[in-house]
Amino acid sequence: MKRARFKYMTGYLSSVYDTPLFIKKVNQVARKINAFRKHNQVDAIAFTGHSGSAFAYALSYKLGIPLICIRKKPDKSHYSSFYEGRTNVRKYIIVDDFIETGKTLDRIRQDVKFRSPNAKLLAIFLYGGNDDKDNWKGIPVFDLTW
Repeated sequence: MKRARFKYMTGYLSSVYDTPLFIKKVNQVARKINAFRKHNQVDAIAFTGHSGSAFAYALSYKLGIPLICIRKKPDKSHYSSFYEGRTNVRKYIIVDDFIETGKTLDRIRQDVKFRSPNAKLLAIFLYGGNDDKDNWKGIPVFDLTW
């Protein structure tokens, strides 16, 4: 029996909705992070928003790395904190879609520092593109676009 091909909406998170493609991409990102971990201890994966969560939860499960979720705005109806997850982090990475202005990355760094004052951001793993940035404020950026 021939398997039906589904059509997915195009756009910013289209690869997340295509299950076989999403699995392939998560595995690719996990391999890159594991290669990085051979030389760097990583205590947590930090992320924010819908797009960050799509990859972060899957990577946490696959790699056994705890998460830090930085909410964009506390949702008083469900949860009133801007920070969820691992605290007392020493070394962490950020998983995000892309760097536009850097405001999201600044907010993640500030919020992690608030809960873990000695935390050090080791690297940024982008799965949506990075406009040819090799680093961001001295932090290595790994472009994982496919």
